[in-house]
Amino acid sequence: MRVRQGIFALAAGAAVSAALVAGCGSFSSPGPAVEGADASEEISKPDTTAAAPGVDASREVDASGADAGLDGDGARGKLYRVFVSSGVYTGSFGINGLVDADAQCNALGKGVDPSSRWIAYLATPTLKPVDRLVEPSGGWYLMDGVTLVAPRKTDLAAGLLAHAIDVDEKSSPGAGDPRVWTGHDGKGDITKTCSGWTSGAANMKGFIGNRDKKNDQWHADGEEGCDKLRHVYCFEQ
Repeated sequence: MRVRQGIFALAAGAAVSAALVAGCGSFSSPGPAVEGADASEEISKPDTTAAAPGVDASREVDASGADAGLDGDGARGKLYRVFVSSGVYTGSFGINGLVDADAQCNALGKGVDPSSRWIAYLATPTLKPVDRLVEPSGGWYLMDGVTLVAPRKTDLAAGLLAHAIDVDEKSSPGAGDPRVWTGHDGKGDITKTCSGWTSGAANMKGFIGNRDKKNDQWHADGEEGCDKLRHVYCFEQ
């Protein structure tokens, strides 16, 4: 009887051993760990290089949220204003010529915006009027700061205005005769400047423009005697 019980015990132990061996065969051996990685952690990390949905990854954004490269005035960049003077003048702005013309523009512009600075759009004996201007990154606008006149100096020079310079420093429609002193014929001739804007003599000549025009005539619309009373364009700088 004891012999039979011993045989049964041996058979049961063998069966358990076989089951353990079979069970071990069902587990896969772990693959090699990545060098430097903690094999005990299998947490996937998100791809931080991917752009968020709807964001153009090619655009750089600074800490303030503005596009990189734009200045403090926003998407349009720095803009300047322009007006045609409410006052009229002979070809003589004063004994200092162009300096006095700039002073006239400054007086009118600063009367509206004391912090602004203005120069007259007038040629010198050696310089076209457009070459006196510093070009803003956002272009030139009427006094409302909304109506675009020209985005670049090349547009001014080529007579490609988006809008005529037909309002004065107070944003009122230009009154009276539309002709404006410029000293430029549109083709490079700057010889007729009323003797450097110091002469109001009838026998002296000055080139003029027309404030109502958007083509080349805006700054090149013939010539007149320097005794005539004409407006002047004033550009912010």
